[in-house]
Amino acid sequence: MAYQFDTWVAKYLDVATVRDDHYPAVLELVWQPRQHVVATQWLTPIMDRSLMKEPELMKGFQSSLSKLLVPELSTPVDAFHSYIIRKLQALGSCWFPLPDAAPHRDWISGDTWLHMNLLGVWRKQRAKTSDWGRAL
Repeated sequence: MAYQFDTWVAKYLDVATVRDDHYPAVLELVWQPRQHVVATQWLTPIMDRSLMKEPELMKGFQSSLSKLLVPELSTPVDAFHSYIIRKLQALGSCWFPLPDAAPHRDWISGDTWLHMNLLGVWRKQRAKTSDWGRAL
């Protein structure tokens, strides 16, 4: 974090008194967060970790991992890290897929569940394309 601060006595400030016996002190603080800091977000899971206990799936994952092309060592560290993370996530979601979402209550029918999911997708798309979505 980069910050700068400055202090002074505010003699120009009118505090509406008859006699000026003292002046208020001022602290000005300018704070600039680093550009690469990203706000923490809740991450949705992309793979089922319980499936990692199954030996057949783990062997397939490891064989796919051994075939993974590693970038050259002259690649910048950020690009190298990004590439490895993307490939690991893609392989993990391929070999250990999440189960299909299901209603949490018995009284929600399959048609209602489908309608709720489609409505949620529609709302997200509308928020992305509307002015309200850009403002939020």
